[in-house]
Amino acid sequence: MGNLIEELKEEHVYIMTELQKAKRLNLYSPEAKEILFNLKTFFLNHLKKEDELLYPKLIEAGKKDRSIKKIVDTFASDMEDFSKRANTFFDTFNQKSTGYEYSSELGYLLGYLKDRHWKEETILFKKYDEKIG
Repeated sequence: MGNLIEELKEEHVYIMTELQKAKRLNLYSPEAKEILFNLKTFFLNHLKKEDELLYPKLIEAGKKDRSIKKIVDTFASDMEDFSKRANTFFDTFNQKSTGYEYSSELGYLLGYLKDRHWKEETILFKKYDEKIG
């Protein structure tokens, strides 16, 4: 496997690019639905990669370094809440809701992920590279 952190960063770019494409389209168009359908699978695989390859090593390092443990605990707790909301979004995009509700939720996801990705890349991934990478 290549450099895990670089892979995750590239996946962040892809996720944001695809969400922005969907936002520019009519969210109920076949093109937007296809983007979101494909992105759901990609997004879940991205989270699985973090859960299986990133977090276990950080958790292990956190046993020796309280600052890492605190960072990991904060990121994991935050992601648990967000994952529920993201899954609801992806699970319901084919169902009827008003364009406004769905567009508003997509705007929330974009804003949240932009902030989350920045924090992961500047705090979590940096710590991983320093201690593990």
